[in-house]
Amino acid sequence: MLEVEGLTFRHKGQPQEILRDVSFRVRKGEITVLLGPNGSGKSTLFRCLVGIWKPQKGTIKIDGKSVNSLTYKERAKRISYVPQDHEPSFPYKVLEIVLMGRVSHLGVFSTPGDKDLLIAKRALEMLGIGHLGEKTYTKVSGGERQLTLLARAIAQGASYVLLDEPTSHLDFKNQWTVLSKIREFSHNEGKGVLISLHDPNLALFFGDWVLVLNKGEIVVQGAPSEVITEDLIEEVYGIKVYSIKTNGFSVIVPYVL
Repeated sequence: MLEVEGLTFRHKGQPQEILRDVSFRVRKGEITVLLGPNGSGKSTLFRCLVGIWKPQKGTIKIDGKSVNSLTYKERAKRISYVPQDHEPSFPYKVLEIVLMGRVSHLGVFSTPGDKDLLIAKRALEMLGIGHLGEKTYTKVSGGERQLTLLARAIAQGASYVLLDEPTSHLDFKNQWTVLSKIREFSHNEGKGVLISLHDPNLALFFGDWVLVLNKGEIVVQGAPSEVITEDLIEEVYGIKVYSIKTNGFSVIVPYVL
């Protein structure tokens, strides 16, 4: 379990706290969705969890071990991170991008071996993009790039995967394709996934648990069908909506202005 207790963060020299007393858990085999408006602290939270930024207060534990007690290499074996944007400076092949996920398993001067190559190829096949291995990463579609980054996270072999708005630049079809693959990966492989999304309806369809972050604080968390309500959306996003039932799911629809 990934456990966060009382996390508080502000930038050095700045009085304003970006995160305040944030506490939650991410369980293996489940997708935890992080919802919240722009500027609510979602990306900051991810950077704290992976050690890019150090919080002033609070604890982060991975399977009972404090992340502060782990080396960067040990941490990389337990938690992987896919940021919002990724633009490599060199036109790597898709397979080479995925192989980068094996770095934490290699020695200082080692290069990926046959085992690492097999793991990388299996990750691509798992996501249905094995045919892209020799393609240039910068020349494949946005959806294929996101699946490539997910394959890299899978190849890394970590128990927990953090995905910061992986659908933000994708069209309607690719949003569902990527999220469906993430759900299959989480549930079938028993991995804990923390994913930030903009659309509450995607959280309703794909989330097992939801955290709602607003102005740096978790305002509510729980099962998506119980947490994502008309009142909550109006409070957090400042927009009036209504909920309708379709095929056994609730869907949030904005009022026409």
